[in-house]
Amino acid sequence: MSDRGVEDVDLLVVGGGKAGKSLAMDRAQAGWKVAMVERDKIGGTCINVACIPTKALVGSARTVLMGRHAKVMGVELDDQPLVSLDGLRRHKSSVVDGMVAAHKKMFADSGMDFILGTARFIAPRTVEVETRNEPIRLLRANIVINTGTAPAIPDLAGISESRVWTSETILQLERLPQRLIVLGGGYVGCEFASMFALFGIQVTLLQGPDQLLPREDSDVAGEVAGILANQGVGLGLGIRAQAVRRDASTGEVVAVLEDGSHVRGEESLVATGRAPVTADLGWRQPVLISPIAGSSGWTTTFAPQLVMSGRPVTSPAVRSSPMLHGTTSASSRRTSTTVRRSPEVASCPTPSLLRLSWRGWASPRPKPVPRDATWQLARFPFQRFRGPRPITTRRALGRPSWMQTLT
Repeated sequence: MSDRGVEDVDLLVVGGGKAGKSLAMDRAQAGWKVAMVERDKIGGTCINVACIPTKALVGSARTVLMGRHAKVMGVELDDQPLVSLDGLRRHKSSVVDGMVAAHKKMFADSGMDFILGTARFIAPRTVEVETRNEPIRLLRANIVINTGTAPAIPDLAGISESRVWTSETILQLERLPQRLIVLGGGYVGCEFASMFALFGIQVTLLQGPDQLLPREDSDVAGEVAGILANQGVGLGLGIRAQAVRRDASTGEVVAVLEDGSHVRGEESLVATGRAPVTADLGWRQPVLISPIAGSSGWTTTFAPQLVMSGRPVTSPAVRSSPMLHGTTSASSRRTSTTVRRSPEVASCPTPSLLRLSWRGWASPRPKPVPRDATWQLARFPFQRFRGPRPITTRRALGRPSWMQTLT
């Protein structure tokens, strides 16, 4: 391709989530010429439609819970706490808007070129960036793909026509239904089930496996199940939906179960996993990705100086992993490696407004990891390559829980 109009930069980050923005700011402050392209979420998914707004609403739910138990603590309240939908929206928006404004300032102060637009590969190291109000720009650089993940919709009959909520659309808080069906008992499903139950909504959670939080030890999952049950959440464990539809006469969501029975609710939240956002990158093979959530395999790019970071190459079980991937990448121009080892120490945010931590394995103990096991390695090269070289990460055998950086 012609070099006419192509801008060369030292580092281009496509996607402004935790790993990408930390890396971009770090390298810009170190004197690199850095550009970062973000499509629509300044600060990334966490700030806009995940961790931050969700935890703002968890704070609201915690306040409701404290109000209900105020008398136990010697505090007399005239009435039981009432949840205001408008109030929840204002609280959530104020927190998110403040974080977005802070990120705009941080990006500007770092010296990076922050571009709000859409990047599409036209060559292995070159992208065209389309914005709303400016001409298309062509950028060539060492590239980090940090496009994150989005809610995955399961392949169930009728679900695409049923206008179900995802973990992102539910945060728009269009309404507080009287009855909510939650499909999926992982971290996201349990957190929203707990939150909405505390808001006074009748919640039914359906989970295909016979355990909540299937990545966790059974005793931990059992404690969480007990807490949710005490909050009034109806738990259907080992129960799979095979179809979802909207009742034309009532507008209700109907989940059809494998045994032929039905569960009805005014709305339904689908929380069955997330998928990498790479479909619109444009280049014919910038990235080949094996399934991410809970599976082993390779995440590989076949272009020199093109690497992945953030959620597409990290475990969903450890909340800090995208940040560590980003800071490891930024540590030097030499290749750095992040190694995950288990069992050690990890913690994760859970439903029921508490944080669980653990060390090692509880009973039943898994099979020992063999000495020749393959551990997940994430390599982030920033030196100049003389020729094409695949950049790979490989997921560890067993559950990753602790991260050690080797340089």
